[in-house]
Amino acid sequence: MNKIKNLCCLLILVVFIGCRHNKNIKQVRYAYLEKLNSDYKFNSEINYYFNQTKDVGMAATDFSFVSEHQNLINCLISSDSTKRISAKTLSEIENQYEEVNAKKYIIEKSKEHEFLLINEAHFIPQHRNFLSDLLPQLYEAGYRNHALEGLGNSTLIESAIAENGYPELYHGYYPKEPEFGNLIRKAHHLGFNIFGYDGGSGEDREITGAKNILERVESFAKKGKTIVLCGWDHIKEGPTETYWEYALAGRLKELSDTDPLTINQTQYYERAKRMFEDSLYQALHFTEPTVLINNLNESIDLESNKDWYDVFVFHPRTVFTEGVPNWILKEKILKEFEIPMVDITFPYKILVFEKEDNIEKAVPTYIIELSAAKKKINIPVYPNRDYKILLANKEIAFLIE
Repeated sequence: MNKIKNLCCLLILVVFIGCRHNKNIKQVRYAYLEKLNSDYKFNSEINYYFNQTKDVGMAATDFSFVSEHQNLINCLISSDSTKRISAKTLSEIENQYEEVNAKKYIIEKSKEHEFLLINEAHFIPQHRNFLSDLLPQLYEAGYRNHALEGLGNSTLIESAIAENGYPELYHGYYPKEPEFGNLIRKAHHLGFNIFGYDGGSGEDREITGAKNILERVESFAKKGKTIVLCGWDHIKEGPTETYWEYALAGRLKELSDTDPLTINQTQYYERAKRMFEDSLYQALHFTEPTVLINNLNESIDLESNKDWYDVFVFHPRTVFTEGVPNWILKEKILKEFEIPMVDITFPYKILVFEKEDNIEKAVPTYIIELSAAKKKINIPVYPNRDYKILLANKEIAFLIE
């Protein structure tokens, strides 16, 4: 009887992402059955670990991997409250600085440099999404190379991305996150040379990374300027005052004899509560990524060493539409997906892929977890592109094409 029930479930026809003709459903053996037990965790598992350890970085990273952006923000807590900036200091800043659109400001600044280094908090996909938004105009400004800290440093990986147009599940730890994958997809579509560079440890890591970037840039037949995405303090240009001595940006500056443009995204962004946020960020309100500039067209810089960074980006707090962040919906739209009646137990993941993706390899473009039955759900997709969906728990997976 169960076999007959399963067969009937597999023959059900569904309406898929706005299409009016029928699509097929089939049960598949799938790599995510392994990944759902390791990197792509279910919400209950992530919450259990977080409640036991209060490890903010790990919980936020785990939530980022499965597109759980609201849960991610909710776990960005700190054991210390941040004091508010004084009214006097805030008044001075408001009088001396003007708010400008971060994207426009960075594009103009980028034209003066050969290297653009932008950092990220590894557990904040919004930072990758912002860089993705910059890519088309950076390409127009002469940038052709895209170096990524999280991507494995291998020409085999470069070749696979060049051939397929997307990162694979085993191309590195952070590229498994959907917005990281979408960043690589967009860079490939625009024609960037995409490569990893990271290697070594300590001070050697910074020197090795800089040398790897310069060697790879020189090897490309298609010359051009270079974008580097890396974590946190790797974009410091001046002495780091740590055992590193100089970070990646400082080593690139030394070895290339050029001044890189360094953009800091990791100071001014939202946390679970305002008390955990930077004191200046608490006091200001933004509706778009913003830079505060003075009358010399210089970004605000409250760091102890003014030689570290060139630009500070203030990211606005996220607004959600049906659970999807507004910064994802700048380029994507929500399309309705009718959920088929298949023999799968809750909770399960809905994994979104582009039509030509090899689901055994490709990083998904978005992930949603369902813990109870629904007839329909809205999924963020690019307009005028075809997609396919995978439904998977830890034991079974169904592909909808």
